[in-house]
Amino acid sequence: MPQYFAVRTQRDPLSMVSQVAVSSANSTHRLDSITSLPWKQLVSNSMSRVRLYAVLLASLREYRSRSPAIGIYGVMAYTVVQRTREIGIRMALGAQRAQVLRLVLAKLWLTAGGVILGCTGAAAFTRYLKGMLFGLQPLDPLTIISVALLFVFIAALASYTPAYRATKMDPLSALRYE
Repeated sequence: MPQYFAVRTQRDPLSMVSQVAVSSANSTHRLDSITSLPWKQLVSNSMSRVRLYAVLLASLREYRSRSPAIGIYGVMAYTVVQRTREIGIRMALGAQRAQVLRLVLAKLWLTAGGVILGCTGAAAFTRYLKGMLFGLQPLDPLTIISVALLFVFIAALASYTPAYRATKMDPLSALRYE
């Protein structure tokens, strides 16, 4: 693997070549290519791989943030459709809309299991990402707790729409369903 040396100078960088070559002659290193780069460009070039990883992880994060919301919404909507007859009977017998809403949202306890599994997986996965975490500890409790709360909020929001639809259901049409 090639090694790169950076020399920062106030003088003309190309005038330093002979001094660097003499210093390099004492070691086993060989000067192949000498380039004059601005300091900011040198730092930018050295960070390009880390920047690529950050962009890839950010795009995966976007996908993984939307995926649970879509999945939870789909499961909750399907659950409401499967329980249409039961909800219609409950409403025909006098159940209030708030009771039906609580009945549908009661399935949110499953989110707690998902959050626990997700936090466990995150704790195991962060040791592989330790080299790319700048300014964070691998097991940063504030980050893990805030992400867990975000997913609980997403689950509650995704579950609310099917639950609200269930409260607007007409009991007679629900009883005729199927």
